[in-house]
Amino acid sequence: YFKEGDKQSKLWWHRKLADFFQFTSNNIDRKVEELPFHLVAIGDQERLHAVLTDWDIFEKLYDDVFSAKLIKYWSEGSQLTAMAECYATKITNMLNASKCDKKDLVEKMSKVARLCGQGGQHREALSIIEKAIDIETKQLGNRQDKLGAMYAVLSYIKDEVCNHPEMKLWEYMYRSQLPAMRKIIEIFEKTISIMESLPKSEANEVLKGRALNRLAFYYCGYHMRGGDEWCGSEESKTKSQEIIAKAIETFEALDGKEVYVVDCLITKAVTYGEACPEQIEFYLEAYQRGLNSTGMLHVNMDRLLLNMAIYYEDVRDYDKAYETFYQWYLVSRDLYGDDHPKSKRPLNTLREPQYRRIAEQKGKPVP
Repeated sequence: YFKEGDKQSKLWWHRKLADFFQFTSNNIDRKVEELPFHLVAIGDQERLHAVLTDWDIFEKLYDDVFSAKLIKYWSEGSQLTAMAECYATKITNMLNASKCDKKDLVEKMSKVARLCGQGGQHREALSIIEKAIDIETKQLGNRQDKLGAMYAVLSYIKDEVCNHPEMKLWEYMYRSQLPAMRKIIEIFEKTISIMESLPKSEANEVLKGRALNRLAFYYCGYHMRGGDEWCGSEESKTKSQEIIAKAIETFEALDGKEVYVVDCLITKAVTYGEACPEQIEFYLEAYQRGLNSTGMLHVNMDRLLLNMAIYYEDVRDYDKAYETFYQWYLVSRDLYGDDHPKSKRPLNTLREPQYRRIAEQKGKPVP
């Protein structure tokens, strides 16, 4: 216990514990739990970078859906741009080493690429996964199971990229986005084609189901932008609803995949297009199941709250839209940190004139 304001004593103990867990403890689980926290507390970026790029620690903290702890440590103890640079340097050094296990390396590159995508570092993520695919196809025999997993990462990153011509973080819908969307659709379809050609396994089914989910979302987006000669509006809507049904069926056939089912329910609601009773029904089901399975601080809730708020806007319930947008802002802030691209859109929304007015009426601050 420390006296209030006893900063030096706190820092001394954080250093002491950081030294213990880094240089004395051999318990990897305790090291993973304690060491990054203490290094963030003392502001030792150099040691933090070394620890978070240690592959044993990285593997313990990495999560295929969202690496919340890794993102938090990099965001609070350093910067997300530094995260991408450090892992890219580590990979380059491994590639240039006299002895390099390329099979092990491309597995690590796939995870690092997905992590960089999770952290909003899209250019670096894209560069890393494209290099991994190149190594796989030219040097490792074009193994279809590995290639399918890499294309799943590539499609995820293309889905996440916010810079033109890709469109994930665009805030409004335009027909001019259709060519970029078509490219992303084609990558998802290639991923699904590869996964369906492989023997059934839980890992393959998860990758296929996730790709189906996002493919349904993009076909719905095609519909909502009016479609084109490649795929018309009504055809796109029909495809989106058929594909999301297949995605849900895929995950419900597996045990313990509620997190993916919740994400699919959000997409299923989106595929109705315009606001309707069925849409909010699926959003509310996803909300309850999400709370029960992951709690509030999860990427599913980030996505869900945005879409629910848009629904309330569409039905002109602006008070409820404001409350939901504000809840979305809180989740995004706590989940991603201040310097993540996904933290910017909630702020922009709450600073719009109509939501400023509602905040003032409610006596709430505008973030």
